Amino acid sequence: MKTIFLVDDVAIANFIMKKLIRIILPSAVVHDYTNSAVAFESIGTLHPDIILLDLNMPDFSGFEFLQKMSKLGMNHKVVILAASTSNADKEEVKTYKNVTGYFVKPIDRRQLKQILLGSI
Repeated sequence: MKTIFLVDDVAIANFIMKKLIRIILPSAVVHDYTNSAVAFESIGTLHPDIILLDLNMPDFSGFEFLQKMSKLGMNHKVVILAASTSNADKEEVKTYKNVTGYFVKPIDRRQLKQILLGSI
């Protein structure tokens, strides 16, 4: 059973992703967060297998989230789901070893299935 974190400050985006995840991987335990600080604090107790992370958030950004993970030696798998098509953002996330993918929202069901089933 996989534990998945959805970290996006837009609640409806989390709601839609949660519904899609339930279709693709019904056994998954999904925790959704609109506050990136709360999500970060939960990593140590909930031990997610996958973190689906937005970049632009008000509490602290996805980049700050990744920096904090790196500083603490956390190596949980992270997939970026961002509205940004910026090549600079795509290049920056490559500097984090635990980031396994970068997708521009909205992602389709096929891409999400690849993420959840481990081919990304």
